[in-house]
Amino acid sequence: MDERASGRVTAEQDKFVLFTRYSEELVEHLRRVPGARWDGHRKCWLAPCSSYRETLAVARAFALAVDGLASALAQATSASVAQSRATTSD
Repeated sequence: MDERASGRVTAEQDKFVLFTRYSEELVEHLRRVPGARWDGHRKCWLAPCSSYRETLAVARAFALAVDGLASALAQATSASVAQSRATTSD
């Protein structure tokens, strides 16, 4: 992966917020995350909580630091998805 890609992932309400240095390779990956978009005003990427798997995969691939808020959002979303699947399969 691109060594210039560094940054962090945090969460606000129901979305992930990614603050990173510019990397063309990273941008290519983030564009593939469903619902992800660039916030030009804040100079960060935003991704919906529903894309937690893809967002965390990008974070791992580019060694972005994932803070406690982002981890908690991912866990809560994962639990919600699992509960929803269990409810619909009953």
